[in-house]
Amino acid sequence: MEQSADHYFKIAAKKLQEANEELFRNGNDSVDKKLVCQNAHMAIENYLKGFLAFHETSPTNNSIAQLFEQCVAIDIHLQKIEMKNVICKHNDALFLKCEEIEAITACFEAADNIDTYFRRINILN
Repeated sequence: MEQSADHYFKIAAKKLQEANEELFRNGNDSVDKKLVCQNAHMAIENYLKGFLAFHETSPTNNSIAQLFEQCVAIDIHLQKIEMKNVICKHNDALFLKCEEIEAITACFEAADNIDTYFRRINILN
């Protein structure tokens, strides 16, 4: 295993916190929407990698979709988390869609829902 689950979870929690702080900072029109999307995406990616590491499974790919599929194969309950509208990627062309509130909301809510679920099943403290 390249990194420990705890390592990934710490990064994920930090990125989710950064996305939250940016999203809810004073003066909503000064919110950096791309930063929110980017941090939420990184949170999702690290939560999923942490989950795989926790279950001693190596990721087969770094795409959110494939990481999520691997995680669902381990815990079917994860499929209840809405991921189909998460379009945030490490790609400037796709980050342009992060200007749309639906994209920002989908990415942030997915990261937050993963965090909540992992806390509920006692993977996170």
